[in-house]
Parts: sequence; structure tokens; C-alpha cells
Amino acid sequence: MSGSAQIASALNADHFMTLFLEQIKHQDPMEPMTNVEMVNQMAAIASLETSRDLQASFSELLKLQQLQNGSSLLGRTVQYAGTDGPAQGVVSQIKTSGENIALVIDEAEEIGLSDITTVF
Repeated sequence: MSGSAQIASALNADHFMTLFLEQIKHQDPMEPMTNVEMVNQMAAIASLETSRDLQASFSELLKLQQLQNGSSLLGRTVQYAGTDGPAQGVVSQIKTSGENIALVIDEAEEIGLSDITTVF
């Protein structure tokens, strides 16, 4: 993630609201912000919060989908890209760690869902 992307992801509506209030405090009294400009900025803040909530929901949905895909492979023989080339084995477990989902093959090797090339 680039530096500006990290900064943008760390900002939230509270930061924008603080900035907005400071802008109002220090505006030129002879040319104050119009109602339209104020409403536009408030709408941008609301849009930011909605986008972040949707992103969190989609991330959770993706994880649930991956768990479902992994669970459908329990007990099935799969071929996968192993460290020494193509290998195959039976999916015996599913493990999760944060955002990562791993399949345990033959009670020994852990692989990612993306490593599977064939399901038998």
C-alpha cells in the first residue's frame, strides 16, 4: 500500500468532521461558506462512512464465501501446487487465521484455496 493510500485508510469521519469544523471557524466572515457547500461537504463525509461500512461488509462476506468453498472440499481429494511441483491429497481440515483460510491436506500440509488446481 502506498503512503498516501495508508494515510487515506487511516482517516475516518471524525478527522473530516474536525477539519470541516476548523474550516468553518476560520472562514472569511465576508465570504462565508454557502449552504450548498456545507451540505456537499456533509454529504461527502456521510459517503465516506458508508463506503467504509460497505468495504467491511464485503470483506466479511468474502471470508464467509471462502469458508464455504473450503468446507465443500472436506474429505475430497485435490491436486494442488506443492513446493516440489504438483501434489495431491485429501482435505482433512480448514483453518482460519485472521483473513487467511488454509486447507490441511492429509493432516499434515497447509495450502491456500488458490493453490488447488483440480478437485477429484
